[in-house]
Amino acid sequence: MAREFDGESFEVRYEGIPKSKNIDEIEINRMIRDFIDNYKHTNMLENVTILRTILSDYIETGLELKYSKKDDSETVIYNHIYNTGLANWFLFIKDSQSYKIKYDSILGLKLNYFNEAGNIKKYTEDLSEIMKYISDLSSAGPIVINDTDKELIEIYKLFYKESPDFSSKDINIRVQTMMIILAEFGIALDCDYAFNLWEKVKMPVSLTLEAMVKKLYPFGRI
Repeated sequence: MAREFDGESFEVRYEGIPKSKNIDEIEINRMIRDFIDNYKHTNMLENVTILRTILSDYIETGLELKYSKKDDSETVIYNHIYNTGLANWFLFIKDSQSYKIKYDSILGLKLNYFNEAGNIKKYTEDLSEIMKYISDLSSAGPIVINDTDKELIEIYKLFYKESPDFSSKDINIRVQTMMIILAEFGIALDCDYAFNLWEKVKMPVSLTLEAMVKKLYPFGRI
């Protein structure tokens, strides 16, 4: 699947084996289409974790993602097919105006800077950040629901008498409204969150709750 929008492009290729015969492929395809069409894709690590969460009912054998915008592009490839005798091959390529980096889990790292008069200290700091980013990408897995997430889901079911759909465009406002009302009765989640007035909609908003809702997006309707 692929999409081009406002000078940006995002492409996904996936290969996998179903873990069971009871997979809702229609819902999974809907979630993937919604993710590709309506989500920002500038964060590749987030792209990987969301897709692997949506596709957690499959055994992944291959995943390729590419994001590009003007003079900046990023490619990530995972291959779990052992046709070369090598397991879990990982490739990362980033090409920008400042540098081009290619990391191959077998061949190693190749980095080219285009500004030869640059600061050595900055190069060192950049390389440290890049290697941390590559490490995170190479081991990225699906999102895990913790106890606080489960608590929020159960409260939502009791409050609205329906299951939450975290892919809905209205889900954040519904969660925020619910928790504001429950706070008046002394009901709160077992985590630190605070409401601040959001001038745009003239209502209190918790950034912590917003982050929780965003995190649960790839689960769709729970």
